[in-house]
Amino acid sequence: MTIKRLTAALGSLTLSFLIGFSPNALSAPKTIQQVRGDSSLKGKDVTLEGVVTHITADSRGKSGYYLQDGTSTSPTSSAIYVYEKGTKVTKGNTVEVKGKLGEYKNQLQITGSVTSTDKGAGSLPTAVVLQASETGYSGADLEKMEGMLVSAQGYTLSKAYSFDYGRKKNNLFVADSVQFKSTQLYPGGKAAEDHAAKNKARRLAVIESGKTRSGEINYYAAFNYWANYLRVGSKLGDFKAIVSQRDSSYELLVDSDWAPDSVTLPAGKLARPTASSIPDRQQISDLRLASFNLLNWFTDDVIEGAPESPGNRGAKSVEDGLLQLEKLTSAIRLMDADVLGLLEVGNNGSGDKSAIGFLVSSLNLLEADETRRYQFVYPKNASQIGTDAISVGLIYRPVRVTPKGEVETLEMPREVSGSNDVVGMRESLIQEFCLKGQPGKCLTIAVSHFKSKRCSGCADDPKGGPDEQGCCTRLRSTAANVLGKRLQAEAQSGDVLLLGDFNAYAKEDPVRILTEDTISPAIVTSSRAFFVSGKPLEQSEQITKGFSYKPLTPVPNPLPAEGQYAEKIPFSYSYNGELGNLDHGLVSVSLHGKMRQADDLHINSLESPLFEYSGRYTGGSEYKGGLMKSSGELSSSDHDAVWGDFRL
Repeated sequence: MTIKRLTAALGSLTLSFLIGFSPNALSAPKTIQQVRGDSSLKGKDVTLEGVVTHITADSRGKSGYYLQDGTSTSPTSSAIYVYEKGTKVTKGNTVEVKGKLGEYKNQLQITGSVTSTDKGAGSLPTAVVLQASETGYSGADLEKMEGMLVSAQGYTLSKAYSFDYGRKKNNLFVADSVQFKSTQLYPGGKAAEDHAAKNKARRLAVIESGKTRSGEINYYAAFNYWANYLRVGSKLGDFKAIVSQRDSSYELLVDSDWAPDSVTLPAGKLARPTASSIPDRQQISDLRLASFNLLNWFTDDVIEGAPESPGNRGAKSVEDGLLQLEKLTSAIRLMDADVLGLLEVGNNGSGDKSAIGFLVSSLNLLEADETRRYQFVYPKNASQIGTDAISVGLIYRPVRVTPKGEVETLEMPREVSGSNDVVGMRESLIQEFCLKGQPGKCLTIAVSHFKSKRCSGCADDPKGGPDEQGCCTRLRSTAANVLGKRLQAEAQSGDVLLLGDFNAYAKEDPVRILTEDTISPAIVTSSRAFFVSGKPLEQSEQITKGFSYKPLTPVPNPLPAEGQYAEKIPFSYSYNGELGNLDHGLVSVSLHGKMRQADDLHINSLESPLFEYSGRYTGGSEYKGGLMKSSGELSSSDHDAVWGDFRL
């Protein structure tokens, strides 16, 4: 080789060496795993090639797509998201993409000035089978599948939230089994925390990427109220999805249509109840007592001339209000209760057009049998019960029971938050009833609606209570203590029934104060509770002795095997993928001995919120859509009713 040729060769080699280390070399195609595994590439331009597995869309149209170049998950994912507004790629085609490597809400993606070159038909990768281990999905395992096409097999369906269809698009979670709230099973501490962590690790949200069509689930076109519905506990066949990361959680972005025969509806206690599945009273003389949350029943904007409440949280149109009324009356008639405690009643008095008055009139118009008609109790000379927009109520059948004396309003404690806003709860109603014509057979019923778990500035636990119990636990505990003390004498000498929505699961502090004999360690009540009426302050207390009420539907002790939870653990509410009792019936020791049967009526907690009336209040985050509704009792509320039969 001549010196001239050698020099040229060396120059060429040197040039190639320099090019190999220049920034421009990043435009050469790399595998997705190579790009994902090199943190130094973030913020730099990259070139990738793969097959389009899923095209995403937002309210304005196509917004991007997922690109995958293999099925390997070792050491990292073989897929990535490409953020490209108005993308023109085709699912299943091979695409070369150029753009900047970035991250959005923890999901790695190609972004910036993206250039996508469609190279024609490709071959969709084989879906990776997604299966949880005994301990669930670890973040590391899901990270290795981020953006990849997976096959989800044999999952059980649950609701993501009780009220919010829009946030998760379809309001669904999937897990390996039906899940129960940790504090429905355990009284706080490590056991509750471990169970909560186990549940979270074993469930994934199911979402869709496109704009949600009014009243539809995009990937389940057959979905309807009567036949092809989705209910908590439904078993799903194999479906395809993309593992998508958003913030600190992973979600399944559905990529296949669900056929009706791929959804197996639940049986047993999770099945839809019917009139024939509700037990008859063992004897005609048995007294049926129940509690039911009406999901913000207001007449303000429904009935012309109705008095105003402190703030309508319910239907805003005549059409929605009448549908809600049909659903509520259907549910109440199905319960067939002789005395019924009501929650979330519009607080606009006791006249014919008030929420309580119009509901009772409507019920009675539907009953040809006078023995099934109702009356209601109401504080004498009162235009409202307390100052909240909603109140509690009590209705009864006068042919079965007679009120003894006037109904009592029990004021409940409040707090002042850091912003000087009053944080409180509804007043309770207490009424003694006697069997018709039998003044010696009486019982006292109290209906209560404690402060919600919503974080609104409670003094002691403004951002979350102890042991998985949520915000404002100490204020609810104070309320339980106030209620227990007020009825302590009656419960020791006679029959007392506490009904209502305590916004506390079966093993949480407020319920434990009412149901346990001895409490250890002590439960601490609020340090800043007070009564608006000027009664003495309720100072923080260390509660070590409870009031010994017995639940109508107790949690078994010891707990059954996890596979039997759905059949043996009571529940009335579904939230964040978990079931539990917020609604309780608690009986004094003497009344417990007279109980014949009791249960929760599962007409709501397991149902899709898409079947509720369209306009109900959800704090501004609802999506009910245009799905055809039904006037039946299903989805008449977000809470189930609790009932019990007694022989006094």
